[in-house]
Amino acid sequence: GDLRETVGCLKSTKADVLALPEGVTKIARNSFYQCEGIGKVVLPKTLTAIGYNPFNGCPNIEFESRSESFKVIDGRLYNADASKLICCPKSRAVGEVRLPDSVIELERSAFSGCSDMTGIVLKNVGKIGKSCFSGCSSLKKVYVPDHVAYVGEWAFSHCKNLEEVSVGPDTFVDRNCFSGSPCKETRRQGR
Repeated sequence: GDLRETVGCLKSTKADVLALPEGVTKIARNSFYQCEGIGKVVLPKTLTAIGYNPFNGCPNIEFESRSESFKVIDGRLYNADASKLICCPKSRAVGEVRLPDSVIELERSAFSGCSDMTGIVLKNVGKIGKSCFSGCSSLKKVYVPDHVAYVGEWAFSHCKNLEEVSVGPDTFVDRNCFSGSPCKETRRQGR
């Protein structure tokens, strides 16, 4: 057969390096969900699409991209123009995280499980995807700038030490955003 899409990887898979074969054009959503035994994933030249939530629960993952559609900056996986952060491995989110100025969107679960991240600077980000920061247990306070239009469902869920998330007056915060977190949402006033 002609295999063009990666649809799933067994949770028990163990590989220091997993090179996806040339010809694969898409990594489907949740493809590598909780594949803790995978070290580096090599993205083939032919890859043009990645579904949401592809590497959630892969704490040790690293990326190498041979595709023109995706790039790796500081160990984090982005789309070609680095306007969207697709995945930040746990090892690349320690302390306060700063992203390239080009980033305007954080994909679903982009930082999920990054338990050593203490802060995030959302300089030009306009959209925070679902479950983006879920399980980020070292986050205490997050400032969401006024230009952020959307904060997705479960974005700050299960952040056990999160005290406060400050959001602008016009930011849409989806339901269950803080599920399982002790924090309070603080709305800033408009001008």
